[in-house]
Amino acid sequence: MIDQPTDGLGTINDMWFSWVIDVGRPGPDRGLGGKYLIVGPGYDGPLPEDGYFVAHSKTNTVLYADRAFIKDGNDPKPTVENIKANIKIYPYAPGSYGTSIAEALKGEVKLAGEPKIPEMKFINGSGKPFNTIPPSDYGFFEMINENVQTEPATSYDLELAGQLSAIGIVKGKDFAPDERMKKILTDAAAVGQGSAVRCSGTSPTRIPNGPVTRTRNGP
Repeated sequence: MIDQPTDGLGTINDMWFSWVIDVGRPGPDRGLGGKYLIVGPGYDGPLPEDGYFVAHSKTNTVLYADRAFIKDGNDPKPTVENIKANIKIYPYAPGSYGTSIAEALKGEVKLAGEPKIPEMKFINGSGKPFNTIPPSDYGFFEMINENVQTEPATSYDLELAGQLSAIGIVKGKDFAPDERMKKILTDAAAVGQGSAVRCSGTSPTRIPNGPVTRTRNGP
């Protein structure tokens, strides 16, 4: 469950970066806020009749990204207060808000009270550097393997499963390449990142004593 604040702009993706649903202005709440119910893979229990924007994810974990806007000048305080007061993330309780007595009388779901919403923790990231670029070495494939082992095998297609299997990444099995394969994968990750950078029309720029950034080539 996500209680989406007003005036947002964002999206929800699964752990393979596949789209699940937009939120805020591009989403069904159209910037007015609302309740989003993200249904995980394999769930076949009762769902509410109304009151929620329901979306289905192929993975058990999702990435929720939302952008807010400063209104009426340069003071971010009202926007921050809106987010802190209204955004909530918590488990859905079948039979709670959105389920009518008539629906419960069918015998498929019992009426329930509202779920307990845990206290939200907010971290101010202003002025704090952090790396959002995936590894361009062997660690990239370790990250992929972690995702394969954590998420359902049905969350990605057979073509990708076959490609990963060819390099030793298989659901339920240890990923243990020998030194020769590690070197091949390390080189492949570097080439892959370099190809992606060039295809995106950017070139790497190193800031002295800082991370590598991207500079767009051309318009």
